[in-house]
Amino acid sequence: MYEGLKERATDLGKTASSSDVIYNALRDEIISGHMKAGDSIRQEYIAKVFNVSRIPVREALKRLESQGLSLIHISEPTRPY
Repeated sequence: MYEGLKERATDLGKTASSSDVIYNALRDEIISGHMKAGDSIRQEYIAKVFNVSRIPVREALKRLESQGLSLIHISEPTRPY
């Protein structure tokens, strides 16, 4: 039973999470100088590029901030009233 699954199974415990992949990509962009101080990091854009929700992007940004590589500034979108 489930032999087909066992053959195709990957140990997901040994693969990077989506937030790890995004964190590494953003860190590399910052360290290499491709992203400069003051550049905006748009959660929506990063999520779209990596085809994920904004949650792993937010996790990656929090890790970058904890290491002094970014400063998170969350602003409310402007809405006409």
